[in-house]
Amino acid sequence: MRWLKIDRDLVKAKNYALRLLTYRQRSQHEIKNRLEQKGYDQCIIEQTLDFLKDCKLIDDYQFAQQYIYNKISSAKPVGVNRMKYELVQLGIDKDIVSDAVATIDYQTELDLAKKLVKRTINNKTSPPKSQKLVALLLRRGFSYNIIKEALRDFDLDVT
Repeated sequence: MRWLKIDRDLVKAKNYALRLLTYRQRSQHEIKNRLEQKGYDQCIIEQTLDFLKDCKLIDDYQFAQQYIYNKISSAKPVGVNRMKYELVQLGIDKDIVSDAVATIDYQTELDLAKKLVKRTINNKTSPPKSQKLVALLLRRGFSYNIIKEALRDFDLDVT
């Protein structure tokens, strides 16, 4: 009788995980946390994750690449450092994060920073001080070298 309950729980866990994946792509860590919150046993959770991996429905590297693509094409650009931080917070392994972020070249990150500076300058009646722009770009995860070069294109001095 116990094996029948386990089979029923496994089917429920798989269905729940599949339902989660219909909304958006998720990391393995996210699925595991959601199943734990529902109160499923570790054995059921592991079997469900194995099932999803075998069906290629969860793949942390693919998730990280998609996440980076979304951030690059977003209206609110962020730098590589911020992307790394957010992916680690989502439970992606640091090696996978490093590999995925390595696909972003210097020019792409520089273009994102320039886009943010241009939008910030255009939205203000008086041009913002370069210190405020530096602080904004740092909060958004851009490196200091990227910030210097982006501000240089707008004839702003980094102090």
